[in-house]
Amino acid sequence: MFARVARFVRGIRSNTPRPSRRKGPVDDEDALRRCKRLHGLAQIIASDLDLERIVQSVTDMATEECGAQYGAFFYNVEDEAGEAYQLFTLSGAPREAFEHFGLPRNTAIFEPTFRGKGIVRSDDIRADPRFGKNPPYYGLPQGHLPVVSYLAVPVVSRSKKVLGGLFFAHAEPGRFDENCEDFVRGIAAHAAVAIDNAHLHRRAQIELEQRKRAEERLELLLGEVKHRYKNAVVTIQSIATQTFKDASAEAHERFGARLSALGKALDLLTTRDWDRIAAADVVTRALAPFDSGRRWSANGVEASLSSDSSLILSLALHELATNALKYGAWSNGEGRVDVSWEFADLERTRLRIHWQEIGGPPVSPPERSGFGTTLIDRALGGPQGSAKIEFAPDGLRCTFEVPL
Repeated sequence: MFARVARFVRGIRSNTPRPSRRKGPVDDEDALRRCKRLHGLAQIIASDLDLERIVQSVTDMATEECGAQYGAFFYNVEDEAGEAYQLFTLSGAPREAFEHFGLPRNTAIFEPTFRGKGIVRSDDIRADPRFGKNPPYYGLPQGHLPVVSYLAVPVVSRSKKVLGGLFFAHAEPGRFDENCEDFVRGIAAHAAVAIDNAHLHRRAQIELEQRKRAEERLELLLGEVKHRYKNAVVTIQSIATQTFKDASAEAHERFGARLSALGKALDLLTTRDWDRIAAADVVTRALAPFDSGRRWSANGVEASLSSDSSLILSLALHELATNALKYGAWSNGEGRVDVSWEFADLERTRLRIHWQEIGGPPVSPPERSGFGTTLIDRALGGPQGSAKIEFAPDGLRCTFEVPL
């Protein structure tokens, strides 16, 4: 397989004109060796998601294989805000040799590389008509390492985005031939895939970190909301006690129980981060405090309720359960309550809930509507819902709908 790949690599040519077309001598053994190195590099960087290690490995191998005195890989990265900036790795020279010159500008000699237009290879870059035309240096700045032989290869992603460029130099002329160019082109292709993967991994990490921070902020906010709500409930209870101090103990108890039911519904919401809540959780939490003997059942389809519907349903069930405990199925120690629910329409946008009391004392319509009946009629009987209460002799029945 490597022999076929070697013949393919020797046949690769660039369509971009360049100053030199010389091709150094190469045999099958040398081509096979280069193909094996490319294959080995591909395996290493394909399994690595660290961008800096990837580009350093690429720069080191290409510099060594081409016999360059030094090589560099300038590549583009994005910060957490999505702003692009450029970094570089070096091989064959200390980083200090370049740092005080700044990053390369998009001049005529660098433009083909940074715009992904093609490879630039020159036996003597000083003779290139594009060289030395830009201020302030008009060539190499003072103290710069010598550059005579020059090779620059763009690294372009599959989406045609320029990820960066590989640059190689030597102080002597004619040091880079087409064999070297072909090899670096192959390295650039592998590097583009690895860098794309590293960028995707980094973006995923940033998104996870941002989501984690957002969830932590939300958790703090919800904790503060719960704390303030509980304080508000205590304040409301104190005000009510003072305002209705002449009312009966039973009235005080009913008012406190209703506040408690509302608080439990809000607790359920905050534990779910104000997200949708399973209908079964709402029903179970509303009924559990009323009958320790488990004289009730709750069965229905898997459905989740919005925060508004959850609060309305919790309060309605609280009123029905309170009535069952005082006058209905739970008042004689023998009756039971069955709660069931199903989707009210084919589109599954509404939920229908059935409340059925069985085995309690005979039921008759009340002479006047109490708070519970009024709450159910007004909260569930509006345009967003519906409610129907039947005072059947064998037990109270209530059917109502809420939007999902």
